[in-house]
Amino acid sequence: MDFRVFHLTNPAALESGSGEQPILMEYGPYSFKETRIKEDITEVAGDRLRYGLYMGFEYDPEHTKALGCVGPNGECTEDDEVLALNMAMTLLPVVSLYYVCSQIKSKDRDVRERMSK
Repeated sequence: MDFRVFHLTNPAALESGSGEQPILMEYGPYSFKETRIKEDITEVAGDRLRYGLYMGFEYDPEHTKALGCVGPNGECTEDDEVLALNMAMTLLPVVSLYYVCSQIKSKDRDVRERMSK
């Protein structure tokens, strides 16, 4: 699995609430080997099995280098530090505003319909 990440380069400006746009630097692609293991396998109802699926990821430095990964210090390592935005929290005010506006529009429509009767 290959991943790209976006590092926030101006966290102080965002924390100050100045309204400055986030400046992001793209790093990657970082490559990871995925391992899936099925454990705790038990037979259920004759022809069915129940098991726990455990997944693990291991950094693959050779494949990362072969992909031409660009990191904070040039080449990528598994120790690279990245400051990432929490997109859910970043979008929460926008989604909330959209929801409130849609509720107001809905109520306006209801009022207009009642007045036209």
